[in-house]
Amino acid sequence: MYQNEYALLEKQLGAIKAAFSEKRITSIYFVACGGSLATIAPGKYLVDRLACNVKTGLYTAGEFYADPPVDISGETLIILNSQSGNTQETCDAAGIAKEKGALLLAFTTNSDSRITALADYTVLYYDTILYPYPLALSIFPCVWRTIFTIIDVLEQKTYSKDVFHAMEHLEEICDAAYTEHKQEAKKFASMMRNEKNIYTIGAGIDHYISYVLSNCLFMESLWLNSSAVHAGEFFHGAFEAFDNRTAVFVFLGLGNTRSLEQRAVIFLQRKTEKLTVLDAKRLSLDPVAFWLRPYVAPLVLNFLAAKYCDELSYAKGHPISSRRYMGIEKY
Repeated sequence: MYQNEYALLEKQLGAIKAAFSEKRITSIYFVACGGSLATIAPGKYLVDRLACNVKTGLYTAGEFYADPPVDISGETLIILNSQSGNTQETCDAAGIAKEKGALLLAFTTNSDSRITALADYTVLYYDTILYPYPLALSIFPCVWRTIFTIIDVLEQKTYSKDVFHAMEHLEEICDAAYTEHKQEAKKFASMMRNEKNIYTIGAGIDHYISYVLSNCLFMESLWLNSSAVHAGEFFHGAFEAFDNRTAVFVFLGLGNTRSLEQRAVIFLQRKTEKLTVLDAKRLSLDPVAFWLRPYVAPLVLNFLAAKYCDELSYAKGHPISSRRYMGIEKY
């Protein structure tokens, strides 16, 4: 089942690998809006840590269009993401980049869209919230596969072999993690069902899933006030707003920035009883190569956070699909 979708993904990645092997890339810019930006943003983190000779940047699409970087050229790769394929700001940004001669790679769920018409290369992913597609075909795994394919070409490495293997096992890893966390997710929902504000905290690559949780789930889907605070910035002002009434959701990863997240957790354990922590050290990541675990753990933590929000939506009687403005009003 889904053989056609997997085959198409392999074909798309093969085309990207072949093209980039023949082309010089000196800069990569990641451009999108909202959750679509947050789900490709880890690509910048991965390139910055694993590729030595490429300049990177991360832009919300409206800003990129209004004030693009001056150095865009034929040696620039622009990586875009639009779930619908027709997000106005993202398509406008793609148009500007194309005018300047950049190479465009777009992630989307819509093969017949404006962004696919503009892009030189497209990677299709599938919405596992609305449709029962395998997790490996959703946005984060597709981004991981694509970015590591690009890094392999740029650095003449073979990282993607381990990455592809991990993505094939991601769903079973996530399902096992949720089985272990299910009662805690229900407890979280019961405790938070009347909260109006929940902060999120993470660092490094976890900061991006913290943003997804804050912006896309707590604010967009559940209509709660929220802000994603970087763990490295928490003690430089933000913590003054936290007290025993403050609800906080913290991610503890496996990478080099775990110490920043731990410091925030230790402080918050003294200050509030409304603290939820998802710790990657509790995850069973046996199918994942040891070196890769810090980069795969965030995908599992993101999956768990979404399940926690599902439980919260049930407890509140507020469907995740609820919207007041998005796609309803003109703005």
